[in-house]
Amino acid sequence: MTSDVLPNHAPAAEAGRRRMVVAYLLLQALAALACAVILTQTPPIPPERYRIAEAMFSVGDAPAEAVALPHETARQKAPALEFRYDFQFEHPSFPTDDAWSIFVPRFASGVEIALNGAVLADSRRDPLAARLDRNTPLIVSLPSPLLRDGRNDATLRLFTPAPLGGFLSAVYVGPDAALRPAFEQRLLIFVTLPLVLTSCQAMLAAILAVMWLKRRREPAYGALAAAMITGVVQAVAVPPDPSSFAAASPVLTAAPALEGAWVLLFLIYYLGMRPGRWIWLAFLPGVLLALLCVFAGPDVARGGHILLGLPAVGLFLVLISAVTAWRVLRHGDADALLLSPPALVVLIFWGHDMLSLSGVLADTRIFLARLSYSAFVVAIGAGLTWRFANALNAVDGFAERLRQRVREAETELEASLRREESRARLAALGQERMRLMRDLHDGLGGHLVSMVALSEKIGAEGDRIRGTAALALSDLRNVIDAMDDVDGDIMLILGAWRERVAARLRAHGMGLDWQLKSPSGLPLADNLEPRHVIHILRLLEEAVTNAVKHSGASLVRISLETVDSGSEPPHGRIVVEDEGRGFAMPEDPAEKRPPTGRGLASMRQRAFLCGVRLTLSSDGAGTRVILDLPARFVPTA
Repeated sequence: MTSDVLPNHAPAAEAGRRRMVVAYLLLQALAALACAVILTQTPPIPPERYRIAEAMFSVGDAPAEAVALPHETARQKAPALEFRYDFQFEHPSFPTDDAWSIFVPRFASGVEIALNGAVLADSRRDPLAARLDRNTPLIVSLPSPLLRDGRNDATLRLFTPAPLGGFLSAVYVGPDAALRPAFEQRLLIFVTLPLVLTSCQAMLAAILAVMWLKRRREPAYGALAAAMITGVVQAVAVPPDPSSFAAASPVLTAAPALEGAWVLLFLIYYLGMRPGRWIWLAFLPGVLLALLCVFAGPDVARGGHILLGLPAVGLFLVLISAVTAWRVLRHGDADALLLSPPALVVLIFWGHDMLSLSGVLADTRIFLARLSYSAFVVAIGAGLTWRFANALNAVDGFAERLRQRVREAETELEASLRREESRARLAALGQERMRLMRDLHDGLGGHLVSMVALSEKIGAEGDRIRGTAALALSDLRNVIDAMDDVDGDIMLILGAWRERVAARLRAHGMGLDWQLKSPSGLPLADNLEPRHVIHILRLLEEAVTNAVKHSGASLVRISLETVDSGSEPPHGRIVVEDEGRGFAMPEDPAEKRPPTGRGLASMRQRAFLCGVRLTLSSDGAGTRVILDLPARFVPTA
């Protein structure tokens, strides 16, 4: 029953695994194809007409024999052997200003060049050129005094330490301008580029070492830094005595095997695997080779490097490729998917180098494994550094977002506190208003009502008392209404005021015409406070009082509307008008007061205090009072 309701992820996982397998096979095929293209390319060589195709080859006192170049000698058992190649070339007899050179693209392991019996160059003077893993070319300028018109004799002596075999590529003799471009291109590819990669490797090793020291829980950084440092030391190390090959360097002999062990350890950590104790056995070949270099002779050390060091490197490359393949095909690891093609490239180039070294492949003896390995570890180091930088950026971004959220939370908290304080203040004011309203209603209001009732019993003498008390009672009710919270809707207060003013006008024999010229009457007003309401009510009371006392009209018209001029926000307008006899408006209210006494000055003062625009007009046809309410009242200071 449970299997019917639980989601089945098996089809999706199987589809993802198939996609990963397809991607892995495709990338591996592309890597193998790229290696095939590179291996089929011919390194830069001069024009064919300057090539020396044959030479007379001799070893010691043995008779010379003609051999084709390039030529590879068999492995020797003697401590050191000298192979001699003699050939001739023609120099033009007519005058020429072109300088001539001899160009040797590849040799193993040291070469001496002589022209007409005079030695011109010896590669053994360059320690790096004497290393077997280098593809260093050699070009020698031929001095004009040594050159003969016509036939010239050249001799190349090849020096090879046991138990290795010698190798000499085709030799080119001709104008320096025709030979040097190929030399410079080879120098760029096989000398300058490895140095650049070694420099990058050294910088990345330092960066990764610092990263590991600061993050000890990331052993992958330390393992790769150790591999890079070992590779850098191996790249810049030179044989102790390169001129005679009298000894073997422990660094040169043991470093490749140690590098392979460190890279394997890095890969295990990087892919999230736990290395067992067996992993330390991977360092055993390198340690043994170092001991051979220290305690055995150079010939034994070189033989140990061939028999133990190079196979160990190949074994590590196979293990690296196998581990990446297993992680991709079994676990769908994307990091392993990206590492598998470069690992295959290095493995293919190592296989090519071993076949070339053993003589199976008759080629130009170009070794590519070291170059590809340097590019491989530099790419990995750059990727790790890039990932670390992205992680730091992500942490910085997260911290910035966190700070932003904290600031927003603080702002919201401050706003919330202000709102709570405002609510608490308004609640306190509301409670105080309610208390005052109750006290005024029950106390002063009750007394005024009693005064009105007593004045009615007195008779005519109490009319004045009754009128004054009624006005006081009406004003008290206005004050109480103004203190009520109406949320900006003044229409609620005007509704109660309408009933009181209608009763007042009826007492004086006058009628009330209440008009709503807008369906909703007056708009809601922002910041409408009790003080604004009381000023507006007293303005209206004063306008009605003036109409009652001075107009002699039988009707008072009060209209309410919302005015929308388009240029300003909509605002409310209240108009109080009558059709009485009116009065003459003074030109300067400060100098000449109207018949209503202080009423108009008080109305202007109240209008100013609450932000209302007051407009008065009066003539023989009646009086008109216009109150234009603001869209937003001025808040209380």
